[in-house]
Amino acid sequence: MKKIMLTIFICTYIIFIPKIGNTRSYINISGFNDYPPFGYTYQNGKNIEWRSVFQPIVESMLIEIKKEVDYQTYSQITDKAISEAILTGDIDLFFGAYNQNNRFDKLVMFYPSIISNPITFFVLPAKMSTIKNVEELQKLKGVRYSGEIFTDFIEEKLKNWNIEKVDTIYELFEKLFTKQADYILSSYYFGFIEAVKLGVSHQIAFSKTPIWNIPVFVGVSAKSPFGGTINYHIKRYFEDPKIISAVKTRLQEIINEFELEYSGVVPPAFNIGDKPANQDDDKKEDM
Repeated sequence: MKKIMLTIFICTYIIFIPKIGNTRSYINISGFNDYPPFGYTYQNGKNIEWRSVFQPIVESMLIEIKKEVDYQTYSQITDKAISEAILTGDIDLFFGAYNQNNRFDKLVMFYPSIISNPITFFVLPAKMSTIKNVEELQKLKGVRYSGEIFTDFIEEKLKNWNIEKVDTIYELFEKLFTKQADYILSSYYFGFIEAVKLGVSHQIAFSKTPIWNIPVFVGVSAKSPFGGTINYHIKRYFEDPKIISAVKTRLQEIINEFELEYSGVVPPAFNIGDKPANQDDDKKEDM
């Protein structure tokens, strides 16, 4: 399958503060806008809002250092452009980074994770009882969404798995429901929310024991001219029980909001077949 460069959209809050020894008077706070619940955009009437599980942190910082607030959306930003923006300090603060991913290697100040991103698998309910461990899962045919972001460690592990990448969410679930794949590999929150949006969340089962748990960090650019100011506030927030509780509460609120918004969605009429996912592989072995 042709490898496609992951396109990441960036949403940036511009927080205006007094100039601190440089020509820029604002802080760029950025995060994904296509990866709920860690960062996504929402059409609220005529306005596009950035929403994230990290909103309590952003909001607390705005209260403490705000002057004026502007909002920008950077569309179709590539991995390279993100890395360069972090390297130059054009992105000061990034929400949702992993410390084992070369996309974020220019973020040198990572803060302890308030939440993690559990990587699990989704199957049709009848299949769940047949999978007892990871070794059994590896023998099956899997499918994953090419836009999912994992750590470099996990990507290396998955090289030995029989797993196919697809480029749309529809195709991801189509493969499962038409039995072209035995399971979907995905982070739990993202996979569940996408299932909710497609109207199939009640037709699938997931492993409650994660295969991997990826800590999700907040990172500061080594070149940020406002590193001292940002570090002062973020360090306090990550040690504040009220902020930690607010982030966890926001996580559940986001899931509830998606479930409410998409409660009336009619699931796609997938053409469910009887062909097992590994049938072709079995034929090859017999030849």
